[in-house]
Amino acid sequence: MLIKLDRNYVSTSNVDATGFSFHDVKVVYMDKNIVETTDDTNRQTAIGDGVVMSEVKKAQISETEVIGMRVGFKFYNDEPQGNEYLVKDCTARQCCIGK
Repeated sequence: MLIKLDRNYVSTSNVDATGFSFHDVKVVYMDKNIVETTDDTNRQTAIGDGVVMSEVKKAQISETEVIGMRVGFKFYNDEPQGNEYLVKDCTARQCCIGK
């Protein structure tokens, strides 16, 4: 499976929301995306994640910004061999963990 996300905007006021989450996907391309909580959200209690990928074989993320989430970017795999991730010109602002 191939997923392409280009120029998306996700805004949430829920402290436990996730912007983008991918599991067991072969290829993900993300370009020019924004995930953020609203200004009136209490970010001290935020537990949400901006971009989460697990068991993704290949990912290319560029110019993607995560604002005000607990975790900006989170990648994990049970089998790390053979996985390829390229993260370029991305930012995680006002997040507890950029990861």
